[in-house]
Amino acid sequence: MSGQQMDPKNVPKIGVVYGAVIDSASGTPIAYASIAIINARSSTIMTGGITNEDGEFNIKEIPLGRHKIVVEYIGYKKQELGPFTFLPFGDNQTEYNLETISLSQTTLQMAGVDVEGERPLFVQTAEKRIFNVEKNSLSTGGNAIDALRQVPGIEVDPDDNVSLRGSSKVNLMIDGKPSSIAGGDVKSLLQSIPSANIADIEVMTNPGAKYDPEGMAGIINIVLKENKFAGLNGNVNTGGDSQGGTNLSGQVNYRTTSFNSFINLGMNERKRISSGNSLRTMDFATFSNSLDQVSESNSGGPNLFVKTGFEYFIDPSQSLAISTTISNGNRTSDGTTSTIDSGPGDRKFIRTTSG
Repeated sequence: MSGQQMDPKNVPKIGVVYGAVIDSASGTPIAYASIAIINARSSTIMTGGITNEDGEFNIKEIPLGRHKIVVEYIGYKKQELGPFTFLPFGDNQTEYNLETISLSQTTLQMAGVDVEGERPLFVQTAEKRIFNVEKNSLSTGGNAIDALRQVPGIEVDPDDNVSLRGSSKVNLMIDGKPSSIAGGDVKSLLQSIPSANIADIEVMTNPGAKYDPEGMAGIINIVLKENKFAGLNGNVNTGGDSQGGTNLSGQVNYRTTSFNSFINLGMNERKRISSGNSLRTMDFATFSNSLDQVSESNSGGPNLFVKTGFEYFIDPSQSLAISTTISNGNRTSDGTTSTIDSGPGDRKFIRTTSG
């Protein structure tokens, strides 16, 4: 007997956890603490969030399964809770009230030694919320659209349209520059950027006046990886998914004390297979009628993304940079809908779409 393991991206999202985080010594709320939901078996980060200004959090759409909850904040000891089981049957729960979680401050004594800690999944600054894409394995093997789906507060519908806080009026940026600079369709651009080439996703829901935010829900800035090691460096990533999609991405970087040159590229082909069935029955005084509808669709296509650039270091704090971004995509969709009308004079209709 054998079974197939469910892709974590496709696991039903049924769980909810909520509570508050405080300082153990003073009892004051800790705002912007990071809450990560980690699968107990695979150690995969499933989702997460941050506390608000009152130290409270409410994380929804947690995937089915058995998960640990890790609470972190800079300058405090990490707190690990659970594991908790999120199942909608038996004696299990899908909602947990964690009440109050206390974090203790850490004391570090450094004598000329630089201490670097592991970056949390979320970081909150005065201006923006930063999501660490490199630390979220659910984004691995996909593209920028898949990475955006993992960021709390960002919604991506089945047609890959991006919205923030329920509004589609979002200013999307790549490395701090408007995505429109790259030309072409923004959706195709996002589909062409491999998630393996993304370092962070920054979300600004209250951007300053310099961004001309009037009428916008906020700004989403996708920060691509940059190799900061001297000399010639590079990497290659490849992957696939359960529906036959494939991707290949890589970076090549040459850096000296005076300049840095790079090329960042990716190729992927997405495939999405879906099907549906509906049956409607209507009873009348003299006859009955039923409408049985079956639909199947297959969409996808290749995407190409290339970014190349050159940066000259004027001094340690200033540089002059020029870069070019090229993206190209060709997405097609084929579908068939079969309808059987059972009643007086049985009829069958078949509709085929392509393009």
